[in-house]
Amino acid sequence: MIKFLRLSLVAMLMTVCGNLFAQTESITLTFPDYNDQSVGSYTTAWTATVDGQVWTLDGFNNNANKWEYVRCGRKNNDHTAILTSPATKFKADTYTVTVDKTSNLESVTFEILNGEEVITSKTITDFFAAGDVKLQFNNGAVGYSYRLTINSTAASANGTTQISKVVISGTAAEEPGEEPVEETVAAPEFSVAGGTYNEPQTITLSCATEGAKIYYTLDESEPTAESTLYTEPIVLEQTTTVKAVAIDAKGNASEVVSQKYVIYDIVKAQNIAFAKACDLNTVMELTLKNAVVLAVGNRYCVVMDATGALNLYGSDLEVAVGNRLNGVVKGTYTKFNGTPQIAAGADYSDITVTEGDEPEAKLMAIDEVAAEINTLMLVKIENAIVEKDGNNWYAVSGEDRIQIYDTFKANYTLEEGMVLESLTGIVIPFQKGNKGDITYEIAPRTEADIVVDQIATGISETMAQRQGADAIYTLDGRQVKTAAAKGIYIINGKKTVLR
Repeated sequence: MIKFLRLSLVAMLMTVCGNLFAQTESITLTFPDYNDQSVGSYTTAWTATVDGQVWTLDGFNNNANKWEYVRCGRKNNDHTAILTSPATKFKADTYTVTVDKTSNLESVTFEILNGEEVITSKTITDFFAAGDVKLQFNNGAVGYSYRLTINSTAASANGTTQISKVVISGTAAEEPGEEPVEETVAAPEFSVAGGTYNEPQTITLSCATEGAKIYYTLDESEPTAESTLYTEPIVLEQTTTVKAVAIDAKGNASEVVSQKYVIYDIVKAQNIAFAKACDLNTVMELTLKNAVVLAVGNRYCVVMDATGALNLYGSDLEVAVGNRLNGVVKGTYTKFNGTPQIAAGADYSDITVTEGDEPEAKLMAIDEVAAEINTLMLVKIENAIVEKDGNNWYAVSGEDRIQIYDTFKANYTLEEGMVLESLTGIVIPFQKGNKGDITYEIAPRTEADIVVDQIATGISETMAQRQGADAIYTLDGRQVKTAAAKGIYIINGKKTVLR
């Protein structure tokens, strides 16, 4: 009986000791013991195999296996050397590197890897010095590997940093070959979704994993436990990308999540002239006061207030020519081939539409139309002849001409030699590719904007047959000796066309 009790006590003590003192394991790299390749330069990648496990070294010189250490750092050249361990068969918690000497360091980084994924990255430049540099961590796992990256500035001689041993140690897996058990940490959640906003945004971060801390960055870099700890809402007043990660007490990290917030300052444009004076791509609130609709069609809605004209491109307004618009448009000012406009996607919910009289076109000579001040204005020209040049149609009077273009898809019909009593339309600028000089076109809104002079069109005589005739007048009442230019003249009381 006494013997049985003694054996039971011994068994209990062994169990307790086994639980209190977990078995430790380690893997050690020394030189030249495990060199797989004879290397004589600082630009070669090679391997070292320890107990069947392969380390990778890139940028380290072993002097053809003659050194009991390796060196990195180059003469007259910046240099990067990388030492990567194999995936460990135990849960590592300590990484110790024996540094014999070092100088010309730019940066030294230690990383914990799960395959290609970086679990943790830490800069250790400040304490990477001669002696045993010991790094301790709590988020190692079976199957993780460990990478040391040394960046050196150009030196006066090669081999500025020398390493003679690396030891990785930690706790053995409960069963040989056991796969790491990853503890899942919920990703941070954003109170406001990323997007485009016209005012500052206040962002609250939260995590469903109890006790996890949230770290974030605002400079596009990946967040780690070294980043800013989230403790209060983040106020964004300019365009910013917020990246965040949650890390629990054991060092387990969530996936990195991010949201981009595009924030524009709103310009208050009190009229169309103010809007057109702004830089392109300015986000604004444009106030329209009794703005009259001049033309509608083909995603155009040309409006004019007391200060100028503008296109409300692709607007969802249900309007007709002559309607009056009042209220605030929230959108972006831009140009398309020289046409000033509020871009598609603007907010017209504040705009009210009322009935109004048909707008009156401004009478002009052809040579007066093609001017920036007339952009998108409603104009009328009289007594012109229609000519075709290639695939383009023109209204011609004397030496002056302007292209007629079907901007609003009015589907009217033009004929060579047609005499126009009047032509009404919107002055459309055209600047190919937003570069180069601007040319101007006149765009009839409907077929009714083209009024044909039936009497003049039917005249078969031309001035070539009437050169000797007396009493030649222009249509504005000026007497001329000869009608040398193309156009319509009054000759002996009759309209005559010179082509």
